Amino acid sequence: MKLEKFKVIDSTRQFIIECTKRLEDFPKKEIEISSKIKKNSYDMLEIAYYANSIEDIQNKIIQINLLLAKAKVIDFLLEVAVDVDCLTKKQYIKLANRLADIEKFSTGWLARIKDVKEMNLERQNKNIDANNK
Repeated sequence: MKLEKFKVIDSTRQFIIECTKRLEDFPKKEIEISSKIKKNSYDMLEIAYYANSIEDIQNKIIQINLLLAKAKVIDFLLEVAVDVDCLTKKQYIKLANRLADIEKFSTGWLARIKDVKEMNLERQNKNIDANNK
């Protein structure tokens, strides 16, 4: 397993821990926002673990893109939470920075996997050319 994968998982776990602390103070009338943030956060962690465990490169790329989409949804929900005064700007910035780390590590992971995929295709093409000679 490559280091980038662990960074994604570790950052996601840290985000969940920090976010859970902030969500405890949400008013009951905004429980839906809190629930969606929690659900998407745990989904993100599950996706990271799953993507880390599968071998199929195309499926792995799909899962990492899904993880990135979940991060964007969470960021939007956190912005809504600021707008309805459930989070302060300072709390939002701290959580958004953690999300940015997850996105940065996931994007790096994705780039590395795409590079491996391209190298595998080049290797296959060379083998086909060698066999045709």
